[in-house]
Amino acid sequence: HLSSNKKKKSIRLVHVSDTNNHHASLYNIPCGDLFVHTGNIINPNESKSNAILVFQDFIKWLENVVVPKFEMVVFIAGNHDDILDSIQHVSLREHLQATQTLMEFLHQYPSVRYLENSSVIFHDLVIYGTPTVYSKSLSEHPTDLPQTCHAFEQGMDNIGSLRNLDGVDIFLSNRAPSILSVEKDYLLPMDHVYTCTSGKKEQVKHPPLVHCFGHNNRNFGIGCYKETTVMMNASQELLHNMDPCGGGTPLVMDVPLPADERDNQAKCGPRLFH
Repeated sequence: HLSSNKKKKSIRLVHVSDTNNHHASLYNIPCGDLFVHTGNIINPNESKSNAILVFQDFIKWLENVVVPKFEMVVFIAGNHDDILDSIQHVSLREHLQATQTLMEFLHQYPSVRYLENSSVIFHDLVIYGTPTVYSKSLSEHPTDLPQTCHAFEQGMDNIGSLRNLDGVDIFLSNRAPSILSVEKDYLLPMDHVYTCTSGKKEQVKHPPLVHCFGHNNRNFGIGCYKETTVMMNASQELLHNMDPCGGGTPLVMDVPLPADERDNQAKCGPRLFH
């Protein structure tokens, strides 16, 4: 190994989402700097009685397959992953088991982070992850009963807790932004960047460079919003259904590091993606 004083200008991000019990079938995970999984670890239709076993196997997969390939591993929960939801869990016993498994894993591997309305800094990039969505119908028809596939939902009365994403470089959510989704019932923290959720024009000086998400199984791929934010939908569900032995299709992007990004904006204005 030859040491070098050359400053790193970007990090390689590898993104998957919505593995839905089939994480072990993803054997085409390339090496990189940052691995992100944006939720829906569990398929509730296949795991009504063994969700905790699926989650524990997912943790083993991260440990044995993913962690050795990356400097940092970050993941969030999705609307299927109620065993990680302290409020909407179907089984308290499984929630406590999952929490214990998660805490032990995170303690053993400091390079792994689970984000739940929280952030981490990696090579000066601010990464913010949330499984939370805000539901209009939940506000209109509140219920105290846990519902399958509705984990981490909150009513619109909690909309004030929307995270200001100014200064966030990489935003992780499970659901797609409303401009890409047929589920118009939900709002994400990112939606105030894409559209005006408050009824007045909002100024976001530094929108995220990258928004990683899944959930919307039929719109896999990479797009761009107003040439400022790269949108990455890495849902593996439909890909697995079409080709169970295909090995998965992670999305890969080289994300510029902030120092170079600030220099570029100072000289040329906001960065444009082509």
